[in-house]
Amino acid sequence: MIAYDKVKKLRLKISSRELLDKYKYSKKYFTRNRKISCKDIIYFTLNKRGLSLKMEMNKFKEMTGKMEDVSKSALCQQRKKINPEIFKELNSDYIKNSYDNPRDYKTIKGYIVMAIDGMKIEVPDTKELREEYGTSQGREGQRTSARALTSCLYDVVNNWVIDAQIDKLKGSERELAKKHIAELVMTLTGEIELEKVIILFDRGYPSLEMIYLLQEIGIKYIFRGKISNYRKEIEKMKREDEEIEIKITEKKIKRVKEKEVKEELRKKGKIETRLVKYQIETGEEEILITNLEEEEFGREEVGKLYFRRWNIELAYNIAKNKLEIQNFSGQNKIVVEQEFYGQMLMLNIAEDFRKEANEGIEKKKENGYKYDYQVNMNTLIGLLRERFILILLSMAINNDEKSQKEYDELIEEIRKELVPIRPGRKNERKEYKGYNKYKKNYRRNS
Repeated sequence: MIAYDKVKKLRLKISSRELLDKYKYSKKYFTRNRKISCKDIIYFTLNKRGLSLKMEMNKFKEMTGKMEDVSKSALCQQRKKINPEIFKELNSDYIKNSYDNPRDYKTIKGYIVMAIDGMKIEVPDTKELREEYGTSQGREGQRTSARALTSCLYDVVNNWVIDAQIDKLKGSERELAKKHIAELVMTLTGEIELEKVIILFDRGYPSLEMIYLLQEIGIKYIFRGKISNYRKEIEKMKREDEEIEIKITEKKIKRVKEKEVKEELRKKGKIETRLVKYQIETGEEEILITNLEEEEFGREEVGKLYFRRWNIELAYNIAKNKLEIQNFSGQNKIVVEQEFYGQMLMLNIAEDFRKEANEGIEKKKENGYKYDYQVNMNTLIGLLRERFILILLSMAINNDEKSQKEYDELIEEIRKELVPIRPGRKNERKEYKGYNKYKKNYRRNS
């Protein structure tokens, strides 16, 4: 019942007056009883289905009885009164509850393993959002469209989004990574020891500044490095796994923005770290940079640990293709960010429901089947959209018996639709064609 308990705490947070007062743009907003409350907007955003706005409103009204005789214009005006950061706090609170009890989450050798990665997403191709976020660089024969840069800090073992960020398309992934780390420190201090966190990074992230920052905080790291950037260090290596020193030169710290950090790096004169050569399935050699102790994680273990980073790619796939995070119901910055952060929270909720449902599935392999089985994520998300808000509403009227019954019935319904687990399956990346998948003039009505 871990997911149920977390959802119950989430419902209490959503109903908190302090939360509303903190994130409404003006003290005079939501002071009188209106047809649309702040709580209604939160529920409406979490329940997003990718339909036209009018159909979203009709579906929400059918489920909840809310928004009777409310126009699209009225809803849009009310949504603009709420800072999208409200959904980030809801997610932060949900994550704190996730790490509340060590028995409720998994670790590797006592470490919580996370990854940071960026993703470009399409946003409604309007003049306002083109100016706000920027546009894609169209290749020859391709048009440009409004795009934003997003980034996530993701627990790759427990499959939770710890923090999400959205920024201009030309924003810096490293700067977003620093925001993730700051959020991690704020969110989980007191819940876990930062020395027991490992963060995995792809090729675009390693820098002296990032390594210095993580070492100062005490967080462990594994960076995938470019061989061309470490040729001098590699040439001096006598083994495939060695402690090395990276000399700090003015050229190497040229791009460090913070003066204090730049000065500290000058004083240090060098950074000590560990360089690991690791051969992947294709036969190519990768360079991994880490501060994990060799006695605790050998060369092969570091390589295998790094490639757990793939789970963040799988999470992005669910977010894009199942939750449809790019299918926005509004065309302004506030609504785009409300829905983006809201769907990141829903990704965490969906994962907890999946875990709960999977725990009750008997392994088909034991009965002569070729594969193990798990719940179908498409079915799960579809059922959540139909019934999750009803569970929250049952909780709101303090009807524990009804809400728990609805929760149990939903879990059982999810368990009915299973898919085989096929190890080693990979999906090819599709070539970008330069146009939006979700067009505003062709929105679904059902």
